[in-house]
Amino acid sequence: MKAWLRSRWRVWRWVGRLAVIYLLRGRRKKTAAASLLTWLGVVLGVATLVTVLSVMNGFQSLTIDSLVEVASFHVRVYGAVDAAEVERVVGEGVVVPQVEVRVLAGDLGGEVEFVEVRGVPEGMRERDPGFARVVEVREGVFRVGEGRVVVGQELAYELGVGVGDSLVLTGLSVGETGILVPVRRGFVVSAVFRTGNYQIDRSMLFMGLDDARLIAGGDDGSFLAVKLPRPSRAQEVKRRLVRAGYGAVTWEEYNRALFDALRMEKLFLVFLVGLIFLVLGLNLVHGFRRSIFERRGELALLVAVGARVEEVRRVFLLEGLVLGATGAFLGTMWGYLLSININRVFSWVESILNAGIHLWNALGRFWGGRFRLGSVRIFSPQSFYLLEIPFRVYPVEVLGIVLYAVLVSGGAAYLATRMLRTFSVTEVLRNE
Repeated sequence: MKAWLRSRWRVWRWVGRLAVIYLLRGRRKKTAAASLLTWLGVVLGVATLVTVLSVMNGFQSLTIDSLVEVASFHVRVYGAVDAAEVERVVGEGVVVPQVEVRVLAGDLGGEVEFVEVRGVPEGMRERDPGFARVVEVREGVFRVGEGRVVVGQELAYELGVGVGDSLVLTGLSVGETGILVPVRRGFVVSAVFRTGNYQIDRSMLFMGLDDARLIAGGDDGSFLAVKLPRPSRAQEVKRRLVRAGYGAVTWEEYNRALFDALRMEKLFLVFLVGLIFLVLGLNLVHGFRRSIFERRGELALLVAVGARVEEVRRVFLLEGLVLGATGAFLGTMWGYLLSININRVFSWVESILNAGIHLWNALGRFWGGRFRLGSVRIFSPQSFYLLEIPFRVYPVEVLGIVLYAVLVSGGAAYLATRMLRTFSVTEVLRNE
């Protein structure tokens, strides 16, 4: 056994040395330039994929966080009136009673909008840290109950109301004769909030539980919102609640259409960028075949002095794996640095472009030209409804990108070395 291990070690030692020599200085100028460009392609491909996925994850996480923390929660429980009993069944997290109803909202001037009213208990921000993190109070103090409401920033703008202004809400209630009759109540705006989700900020307001039940009339819309420390356990908690006789919906089921769309968007993007790696893989195959053809004399001598063809193939396989691993490592580092500094990079690019435009306009005035360019904004908070570009890096996805790059490089080397199966030592030595 020891003798076999020593023999294997000797083989891999010279294979590794030769692979490093070929990788660093064993190529001719044209081949070396092509290999360098291919290696840079791996670096750029990995960096691009890491950056794009990080920014996409940031946008998706921003949307999901706002929906889960404010709208859907991890689990919605229906048909339950005892929050303490639900807390006992759930066994973890936060359970908060809420009321949900859609009404007409308008200020005293007559501007009317359809809005989603969410009844929450007093001290909601203290009871639910996730809610407090997402719902940012821009004006006033978050207070509900006793005729006070907290309005989304965009909704307040559309209605033309601010802190201290009056707001009239109109709901529908079942009268004594069984006919729906309007219920109108006036409220005072105590605060204006912002979540970063335009749909929530444009259509939602918060009020006290009793006020929400009153404006809802016969359509109570009551449920219990469950927040879990580990969202992955939502299905398990739902099963426990169903066994206890409650109706429950998880956050994934409540937002199924949106999550399916986000998942498909990411898969399609990964597929497109994966095609780029396949093109790089084809370039690597061509580069390795050219390298093998250039070194056919050296390879023939190696086989003539006792090396096996499979061992010669391992030289190029190892070279491909090293090329892919180093390119993936540098690309990952570059992509990560670009992701965490994406807002600064955009600011630099905007400054450079606007400086060039300013110079062009100055030269145009000097030459008497009439064609002038306006300033450039690559990222506008007003257009995207974001203060800055979000990003989020998931280590599992980065690891998958690295493994994919190494696999493509190793696979390219393997396909290229298949030509060595028909390698004739005597013919090569005679011709060379």
